[in-house]
Amino acid sequence: MTVKELFGQRIKFLRQNANLTQSELADRANTELVTIARIEGGENWVSAPMLDAICNALAVDYIDLFDFKDSKTPTLGAKLKSIIIQLNNMNDRELDYFLNNVKAYNKLQKSSK
Repeated sequence: MTVKELFGQRIKFLRQNANLTQSELADRANTELVTIARIEGGENWVSAPMLDAICNALAVDYIDLFDFKDSKTPTLGAKLKSIIIQLNNMNDRELDYFLNNVKAYNKLQKSSK
């Protein structure tokens, strides 16, 4: 497998981990859907500005884009970043609901120990 293909798989993994479609990633990265599809397919390489745009769109660091060894299991950092992306898309009511559920879960976990 080539580096382009590994990179494309990694972008796809991070995009899916962030619960984004290719179209949503393209919008956030200010590029075309076909560009994202070709990158994920290992057909296209990325320029430095596109690398910046993808990092910003996925809320990840550059190093995360090149961590090919573990694209099947998200790291804690990737999981937290994915949660933050989801939280950024919530309104105040949804955030309150989420926070109350986290508190209830933590309370339940403590009481079961």
